[in-house]
Amino acid sequence: MTIHIDFAAQRNCYALGWSYGEICVGCGCCGKPSPERDRARYEYWLDEWEKHVNFKYWSDDAEMRALQEKNHKLNHKYIKSRLNRYAQKVAINKLFQPDYETIALVEV
Repeated sequence: MTIHIDFAAQRNCYALGWSYGEICVGCGCCGKPSPERDRARYEYWLDEWEKHVNFKYWSDDAEMRALQEKNHKLNHKYIKSRLNRYAQKVAINKLFQPDYETIALVEV
């Protein structure tokens, strides 16, 4: 017999893109304020940026496409600002060197 133990995501889960609000993935984004939490959040936003840049599920319907483009522009600004925020925190904490080549592409 095998036992599977999982943990529900917190009510205010930070990494909903990873957990879908259902199961805690143990990413460290919701932990106490610390350099490790900042690094986890930086990695989360870097992953969100990659998904955003590589989005290819555009609708054929003109009305829906216009809405998608509007949302894509808004997400672009938001994700850039969050990524830059945590990249700066990670650099200050000197946990590791952020990927400045990627960050240069997402200057606010």
